[in-house]
Amino acid sequence: MDRTTLEARIAEGESLTQEFKGEERAALNDRDFVEAVICLANADGGLLFVGVEDDGRVTGARPRHGSQTDTARLQALIRSRTVPGIEVSIVRVAMPQGEILCLTVPRSSSVVASSDGVCLRRVMGARGPECVPYYPHQHSSRGTALGAEDFSAQLCREAGWRALDPLQFERARQLVAALRGDAALLGLDDREMAKALRVVETVNSELVPNTAGLLLFGRQTEIERYLPTHEAAFQALAADADVRVNASGICRHTKPRSRRWQRMPMCASMSSSVSRCSNSRS
Repeated sequence: MDRTTLEARIAEGESLTQEFKGEERAALNDRDFVEAVICLANADGGLLFVGVEDDGRVTGARPRHGSQTDTARLQALIRSRTVPGIEVSIVRVAMPQGEILCLTVPRSSSVVASSDGVCLRRVMGARGPECVPYYPHQHSSRGTALGAEDFSAQLCREAGWRALDPLQFERARQLVAALRGDAALLGLDDREMAKALRVVETVNSELVPNTAGLLLFGRQTEIERYLPTHEAAFQALAADADVRVNASGICRHTKPRSRRWQRMPMCASMSSSVSRCSNSRS
């Protein structure tokens, strides 16, 4: 980062991805330095400018290692004081008011804490961006947002194998045969097919479906019981892969084995092998 780019960044002010740390009154201690990095890493990552006050005034960063700042040592400090260790890039930019340390902090794929157990994240508060505690019960939502945690892979422990409908496995075989899918699936029984598709897991010697398994192969009553907020999606593609129909909605049922859309009457014309649209989800 050069001086011109830095000046433009500072002019933008603080944001969720940009933080200023001034050292006009006192030097930033190691703990505050590390926590500022953690705060950004647990959000969307961003830039940390040391030597810039909250109001955007450039006052310069104080030397951290004798008469200057050793960026390699500072990187090592951050790496060793974060769990898992964060790799940041640091650039020193000379300004008329003093040197500015520019740290580029990556967005972490997992929740990061300090080696002392402090976990923070950057959010938009009433007075602007701020670092707040990042509590354990909030961590799962981050994993889902990053794709690190798959909601469809979560087990429906109370449902059990009995929640799956043999008829839906047969319909799956018909689809595989009609669409020339993996022929190896056709020779498997229901349990082996479920294992091959990874829609069940063995728990205490019993097969337990995950969310995907229940949506794809579950009995209608079991889906309504364990996944009451499920929705269905319907998409029709032309031969050239052009999307002709793309809609979604909540299914309603008039009788136990009926599959009918509240807002999508076109489902009524689907063939029996694909009419079970209520168990699809995108």
